[in-house]
Amino acid sequence: MKTPIALVLVGSCISSVAMAGDINLSTEWDSKYISEGRDQLTKGGIFWGNASYTGENFGSYISVGRGDSVNYTEMDIGVEYYLPTFYDINTTLTYQKVEGYGDNRYTDNDFIANMEYNGIEWLTPSINYQYSTVSKGGYLELGLTSGFHPTAATYLYASAVQGFNYGYVNHDYEGSDNTTLTLGAQFTVQPNLTVSVTANQVFAGHAMDRETEITGEKHASQDETWAGINLSWAM
Repeated sequence: MKTPIALVLVGSCISSVAMAGDINLSTEWDSKYISEGRDQLTKGGIFWGNASYTGENFGSYISVGRGDSVNYTEMDIGVEYYLPTFYDINTTLTYQKVEGYGDNRYTDNDFIANMEYNGIEWLTPSINYQYSTVSKGGYLELGLTSGFHPTAATYLYASAVQGFNYGYVNHDYEGSDNTTLTLGAQFTVQPNLTVSVTANQVFAGHAMDRETEITGEKHASQDETWAGINLSWAM
């Protein structure tokens, strides 16, 4: 499933065109489908279509993904609750339903808690914890994002995310899982239209190496490199 922290990290630092009470539509393509540091598809990338609503206290979203080289379709539906800001800390609680269709049927329920600190203008720390009712395990991500505006219509940023597996991906090894580095740029084409591009690198950690030792699947310990492009329109 789409990991939410990448979206949170970017959104926390970028002056988004979507304000409270707005609807946002977007489409994106990723050269690989990476989640929890692992390529979820045997080959190729994935196209996504997304729609979200952001209210004062509640939000919702739906994302539909389709593999560009394999028979795979995924639908994620989420409902969000925004807690009142406390000492520059924004907290979001999310329930997400995941449905996967392809050669194998897949369904899951995720409960997600995300916190980000916005008291530093140039740096946004964040914590994201995701619990799966299917795997009966959790996945923790610690992130840092920093960026700046070289022009009024351009935003450049970099982020680093450290993942920790606690039974979410597997139960064979718990602890440090992988590190993901991202370089990104967002361009405001029109007041309500933005284009974003990213370059991403995953460095496999101890949990992924342990996964390879147990399962014999060499791809589990591989570092991954991929890129993405997103077109977003705020209504």
